[in-house]
Amino acid sequence: MRKYLRDLRLEKKASQKVTAEALGLSQNYYSCIESGTRKASIDLGLLIKLSAFFEVELEYLIEQEKAIASIKGA
Repeated sequence: MRKYLRDLRLEKKASQKVTAEALGLSQNYYSCIESGTRKASIDLGLLIKLSAFFEVELEYLIEQEKAIASIKGA
């Protein structure tokens, strides 16, 4: 699970649907990314979009993804 994405989304008071639309994704696909049921890693292009939408540093998102990868042993 990408709890950090859920936390950022809730902090912004955005629904998954609104977030997905802003990122150019379907709500279902975004939900799978957030819950961790899809995509072992997030590509750089999407990380850049997430950074802009959530108004956080790209480095923060990269570090979160590195932490997830190290937990999964990837």
